Amino acid sequence: MLLLYTEALAHLKKARKMAARSFNIQSVIRILVELNASLAEREDREAVLNLAGLYRYMIHRLSTAAEPGLGAALIEVERLLQTLSDGWIQVIQTDDPEAPFPDSLESDDHRPPPFSFPAT
Repeated sequence: MLLLYTEALAHLKKARKMAARSFNIQSVIRILVELNASLAEREDREAVLNLAGLYRYMIHRLSTAAEPGLGAALIEVERLLQTLSDGWIQVIQTDDPEAPFPDSLESDDHRPPPFSFPAT
């Protein structure tokens, strides 16, 4: 999940520049579709419905924004994804306080952070 958020955020930052904007937006939409599809396996029905609605909203914003309003849509979706990513990082850190996560994913490096799944 966190890796998909990181990848989507990297594509959104690239999409803010004019070069390959369409490719990057389509990449983010594909990631959001994948994230939405992964929700079917979750047990918390309310969380699933809330996340599904949020993913659909972000897909809608990216796919319907006209060029003059596209910058605002990119920023809005980026903020939403960053909030979700930060939330997952906090959940994982709460499960394992010594997990090697950075304080922020705001680097220009865009590689996923070192990651280990908590023991189940």
